[in-house]
Amino acid sequence: TVDAMGYLEQNAIPSSDLRVRRHLGLVDILDVPGFTANAQHVYSVFTTGTHGATVLKPLQLVVCDDSAAPLGHLFPCTAAGTQL
Repeated sequence: TVDAMGYLEQNAIPSSDLRVRRHLGLVDILDVPGFTANAQHVYSVFTTGTHGATVLKPLQLVVCDDSAAPLGHLFPCTAAGTQL
């Protein structure tokens, strides 16, 4: 369950494929292979871009490790995924 601060506690995820689905239906629109989440870390995960865009704003999954040491004043983030 999600706690009062809006966090969901999960076990570590060792190299799993993530899929992003449309709000309605069971249609996958983004595939992120080989995702790994470390135990005892806090992550922010969100999508960016537009589904169907191929050049300017392709859909991607952005993952920020909020527990890692910041780079300057920002936490390290990565964007990945292949639109389906």
